[in-house]
Amino acid sequence: MLNGDTGAVACAHYHRYQSDVELMAILGIKHYRFSIAWTRILPDGRGTVNEEGIDFYKRLADCLHEHGIAPHATLCHWNSPQTLEDLYGSWQSRQMANDYADYVKALVKRLGSRISPTTHPKS
Repeated sequence: MLNGDTGAVACAHYHRYQSDVELMAILGIKHYRFSIAWTRILPDGRGTVNEEGIDFYKRLADCLHEHGIAPHATLCHWNSPQTLEDLYGSWQSRQMANDYADYVKALVKRLGSRISPTTHPKS
């Protein structure tokens, strides 16, 4: 691969979100849908909230608002915690749904005023 790149880092949005949002504003984008990584919020899928993960999404949402872009968050998009997959066998277990509900509650409590949890801004 060119320059010894491995593909381990793609667009690096986590580190470049501010310049990404500036480019969105230049393009006239008014809505931005992004996914929240469950394991960035709850590294093991349940238990203690990773406040650094929450802080990233707060900064992202605030930056979007500052540029007149409405943030729309997808709370789970094909990425469930491997720990819970191994423990429960995925969504076949009711406990997976219970843990998901706890994850959503943690997000609403900390991000609820900043984001719209929808992927359809006009619905």
